[in-house]
Amino acid sequence: MRVYLCECGPIIKDALDLDRLQESLAGLAGIEAVVRHSTLCSQEGRAWMQADLQASPGSRVVVAGCSPREHEATFMDVLRASGSNPYLLAMANVREQCTWVTEDRDEAGGKALALIRAAAARAAAQEPLEERDIECNPDVLVIGAGVAGLSAAHMLARADRRVVLVERTPAIGGRSALLGDIFPTLECASCVLEPLMDEVLHDDSVEVLTYSEVEQVLGYLGSFKVGIRKRARRVDPDGCYGCSSCHAACPVEVPSLFDEGLRTRKAIYIPYEGALPSVSLIDDEACLALTGRQCDACVTACPFGNIDLTAADEILEREVGAVIVATGAEAELLEGVSVPDRVVSSMVLERLISSAGPTSGEIRLPGMEALRSIALIQCVDENCTGPAASCSKICCMAFSKYVQQIHEKLPDCRIHQILWERCAGGKGYREFAARADRTEGLEQSWLERYDIIEVPVQEGDAVLVRYTYEGKPVEVSVDMAVVAPPLRGARGARDLAAMLRVDLDDQGFLVEENGHLASFRTRVKGVQTAGCARGAADIQESCAQGAAAAGDVLSALVPGRRIRVEARAAHVQKERCGGCRTCVLTCPYKAITYDEEGRSAFVNDVLCRGCGSCAAACPTAAISARHFSDNQIRVEILAHMDDARQAKMRKE
Repeated sequence: MRVYLCECGPIIKDALDLDRLQESLAGLAGIEAVVRHSTLCSQEGRAWMQADLQASPGSRVVVAGCSPREHEATFMDVLRASGSNPYLLAMANVREQCTWVTEDRDEAGGKALALIRAAAARAAAQEPLEERDIECNPDVLVIGAGVAGLSAAHMLARADRRVVLVERTPAIGGRSALLGDIFPTLECASCVLEPLMDEVLHDDSVEVLTYSEVEQVLGYLGSFKVGIRKRARRVDPDGCYGCSSCHAACPVEVPSLFDEGLRTRKAIYIPYEGALPSVSLIDDEACLALTGRQCDACVTACPFGNIDLTAADEILEREVGAVIVATGAEAELLEGVSVPDRVVSSMVLERLISSAGPTSGEIRLPGMEALRSIALIQCVDENCTGPAASCSKICCMAFSKYVQQIHEKLPDCRIHQILWERCAGGKGYREFAARADRTEGLEQSWLERYDIIEVPVQEGDAVLVRYTYEGKPVEVSVDMAVVAPPLRGARGARDLAAMLRVDLDDQGFLVEENGHLASFRTRVKGVQTAGCARGAADIQESCAQGAAAAGDVLSALVPGRRIRVEARAAHVQKERCGGCRTCVLTCPYKAITYDEEGRSAFVNDVLCRGCGSCAAACPTAAISARHFSDNQIRVEILAHMDDARQAKMRKE
């Protein structure tokens, strides 16, 4: 065994008597050499260590220096380059765990000796592990064509990657495409987003599958097999020019979901004005011909013969190397809660304000006169009361936008805004909100956390908003109330998460690998996330996360490069497995499945990160964590205990 002492420049050298330490180590059994270098992690130091190891092939190695978190991978690469097995390396952290926390030089020297002896005992028990690699598919699946998914797809396509972009709805753009103006600049949303949407839609590297859903995902980083259901539009998208002749002929009208039910559409329709692709589709549940009645009005009216009522769903199979989930979020409100007709969600107000909306930009509900007063209520919960337990992040700026837009369209309208606090974390957001606060005719009630809002009630043509202010009851009468509902994970997110083996939090959002440093990556290798799929986010943040997820994929899946599989993957001793499936539930990376035929747990080493959670949880000790076996940990602990006993004897 060879021990390498790193002086770390003057940091370790000045804090330890390295000559004495080197002499003490040289006399220990099993240690063939103790050598020193000023900066072992430097380029010159690594080259020196590599040459030294090549002259002593097969040696087990202990590096005494800084934290393995910082440079274990560095020295493992040195061992690989020298022809040695990298898993015969052990590290002793004599910098952070010793010299930085121990002022007495002699005491620090004793601690360093103990740490190195324990590392040497561990290295002697370590086994050479076999590394393998796999080919990778550089293509990428992006689920969700909102701004995050579009940004990811666009960046990947610019890098000459093939992208499969799957969108559940008939049009791309997500909810952002339904906005009139976007904060904080109040730019036209379609003017900002349509160039990106058009580029992605017409990029030969991107296969855009709208009105489609992912039904199956199998595999791992570098090799996923995906099953996609492409629902039948019953209108050939290659031959539809959006002339709307079929719309005019259709006798059926149903509420438009894209317009929040504020106006109707036909059974054959284009989702909304400006939707991309601008291609009609048929609503199977509303179409007379598809619900057992006689009608072929749209077929007859189409001048291009482009409608086929017998068309069926297609099941497509695609192979990709990574998946980016950008499924967005949905407002959760008003389900099972009795609220007045004049109490609407913020998205309803958004469509009313939009010039392309159901009232051509006039702020009033169907059948309602022009508004004289309106209440804007932030932070309501799912029951339309408040305050909500969690922040949806975008509501504060959206309501500041509405204040300015309402005043511009209805200068005599009294606006009553009820809020607890303000989230203004984006560039220019604070200034934008401050400008809205100065709006003429605006009344604001800043509530405390102990204040509450009740479900609004309607009396005649008035909505009564009741809440407490400074603990005292207040009642405000307005023509219409707008509430900001909480955002939750998109519909279908739970089924998709199960397919991908990723976790959801209590609000239905995907759980990231690390909320600070890897918020664009899930705990499953090869599955990234962006935008509102991982939590509430505005357009700026969603675009940045989409680009970050794409960048992470580009760095992981390089055409021609092979992917190294984690050699420290857990291993199951089949004869000891009791079939309890505790490991399946414990694994945070969903790397373990249960083989019913073999009656044993199975670890997919491509997905395993070697964290050891399964080994710790297994009640029969059937799972061992390679490179962190019970024996390796035991001998390291015993070496520490032996040093502690000797130190105690010396003191006595």
